[in-house]
Amino acid sequence: TETTGLDHAADTIIELGIVAFEYDPLSGDIIRIADRYNGFEDPGRPLDAEITEITGITDAMIAGQAFDDALVIALAERATLVIAHNAAFDRKFVEARYPVFATLPWACTVSQLDWQKERISSRALEYLLYKCGGYCINAHRALDDAEGVLGLLLGGFPQSGGSVFKALLERALEITSRICAAG
Repeated sequence: TETTGLDHAADTIIELGIVAFEYDPLSGDIIRIADRYNGFEDPGRPLDAEITEITGITDAMIAGQAFDDALVIALAERATLVIAHNAAFDRKFVEARYPVFATLPWACTVSQLDWQKERISSRALEYLLYKCGGYCINAHRALDDAEGVLGLLLGGFPQSGGSVFKALLERALEITSRICAAG
């Protein structure tokens, strides 16, 4: 996703990119890309200059645009797992716009993979792609980021040599809890 800001309660998605693929759940092999979607949506207000600077998305690019809701929902209905790089951010926005995604399990390439064990200190997608597969993307554009996540999943860990996607699949359906104390 690319959004008008960081607050899912006040901001909206302006660009959505999806790469749907088929995989073998036992081996973790990615078999084929089944579909792609990229779309813009006009938030009904001008973009902050900072958003345009980060994403390259201009008011002219999104003026009058709307997501193809039927296609996005159809892709979600065929999915068994939604994968995002920093799902804690994307998930809130996507589920608010498309409640069908709230019924699906999500996996995160930032938090559910042991990058520290692989001696990788940065979690930036571009850096991880460099370390795990040598792919290069145009960051902060929705479809490019989604294709970058696929590239990451196709790669291997630099230290252990294991499959990134297989490791993510093993962790994706684990039930985890976070306990926080305040005050």
